[in-house]
Amino acid sequence: QRCRRLGLPLYNLHPGAATDNNRVEGVKRVSEGINKAHEATAAGTHTVTILLETMAGGGSQLGGNFEELRAIIENVKDKSRIGVCLDTCHLFSAGYDLRTKQGWQRCLDDFDHIIGVPYLRAIHMNDSQHELASRKDRHDNLGIGHIGIECFTEIVTNERFHNIPIIMETPAYEVPDIHIQELDIWNEFCLDRDKESLIKKIGIFRYEVLRAREAQEKQREKRVAEEQARRQE
Repeated sequence: QRCRRLGLPLYNLHPGAATDNNRVEGVKRVSEGINKAHEATAAGTHTVTILLETMAGGGSQLGGNFEELRAIIENVKDKSRIGVCLDTCHLFSAGYDLRTKQGWQRCLDDFDHIIGVPYLRAIHMNDSQHELASRKDRHDNLGIGHIGIECFTEIVTNERFHNIPIIMETPAYEVPDIHIQELDIWNEFCLDRDKESLIKKIGIFRYEVLRAREAQEKQREKRVAEEQARRQE
């Protein structure tokens, strides 16, 4: 209802978790919740499409594979108002190997076979701080984590994705302009398609990110030490 009032066409959400370890029933509950939301916001002059985000699949988390997302969609009555957002970090952590252009294409082929490309309505473009199939959801800056650059160069240059939102959710480490630097690198690549230049710029950017990450970790350790000292007083 809020999205309708604000004129927002898409509402992205995490599917949730099967806290009782019954994944089949968990999937059904997600579908039922979406149906209720659709009924409460009947189609009119402005409709809102709910997007199910792919998840890393840790613990009881739902949506860690395309089959579970398909099961949710199958039980949604109004399929014109349901879609999927592919999160690259989550996909990689769930076991989809995106480290090459071919790996990204295999992932898309699997998605098309299991769910269907028409349901792809958005992409969250994030690298991963953890290795393939780790089941851990920790985003990293593009080209700096374990996914690398090939997947992301394909996403930003492929015309099939030009008409859907592509959202970057990478760490800022409390550095005000870190996202501006990161966006500038990828915007320049989109214009000149010079991969060698991209690799050099990411190498420089990597140094800035690691330095910011180290500074943030030191601040965290300092806060922990201060808290421990207060408790001992």
